[in-house]
Amino acid sequence: MFLFAVGWFVVENVFGHRIRQPINLLQIVWCRYLVHIIVVMLVFHRQTFWRTGRPAYQLSRSVLMLTMPLGFVAAMLAGASGGQAWAGFWVAPPLMLVFGWLINHEPPRPMIVILACISSMAAIAVIGSFPSLEILPVTGSIIMAASFAAYVAMTRSLQSEQIATNLFYTAMVPFVVLAPVMPFVWVTPGLHDAFAIIGIGVTGFVSLYFLDLATGASPIAFTAPILPLLAVFPLLTALGDTEGFPTWSALFGATAIIAVAAFCLLSGNQKSRALS
Repeated sequence: MFLFAVGWFVVENVFGHRIRQPINLLQIVWCRYLVHIIVVMLVFHRQTFWRTGRPAYQLSRSVLMLTMPLGFVAAMLAGASGGQAWAGFWVAPPLMLVFGWLINHEPPRPMIVILACISSMAAIAVIGSFPSLEILPVTGSIIMAASFAAYVAMTRSLQSEQIATNLFYTAMVPFVVLAPVMPFVWVTPGLHDAFAIIGIGVTGFVSLYFLDLATGASPIAFTAPILPLLAVFPLLTALGDTEGFPTWSALFGATAIIAVAAFCLLSGNQKSRALS
């Protein structure tokens, strides 16, 4: 889960910030999953990754990878700032516990619920922006968060499938549904932006590979409180910047997130030793 968060940070804050042209977000999403599918074909070319015993379930899960960015777009179009949209997203860890309970029948312990809520509130403190109080913007953020949380829970319920199959179907719905839109929003990227978009696609693939491993390795209750580490990485890069030095509330929030993640890791190791 930690490596998944690192990958997501690289997608958003490294390659995403390298794009110079005003390229529509829908084009970036479509190109990302085009690259994703190509990588699946190259890496798993010796496997029958397109074969699945649960095609409807796989495609339903893939829809969530489309509704997630659309939720972000909807929040922004409704008037939310980027900070407000992301602050609203941080209801995702508690929602992960809810969907893990509903889909995988894994009820979380009260302590885990508390830790997930603490970690979520700490992530909002790190961002330094509160979710929008208006209905439409906050609804877009909640759609974004719920899509991700449900995707994680559904991925855990697909442990009987090959990882290659899961990764292949993850990209199918965003790629197919957004393809007809491309002629209306397409901007031919320059060489620099093309490499940045390829970086988004490849890193996104690797990140989702680690997420698949994480969901298969343990219940969602273990990984949900760790997700807000994603909010800490941009803060760490700002520590060396004297002009953009983080606020004390952001540093306090980051400390709380790291403490929660460390607690989850240590408690998980203790359980592993007890079982062995």
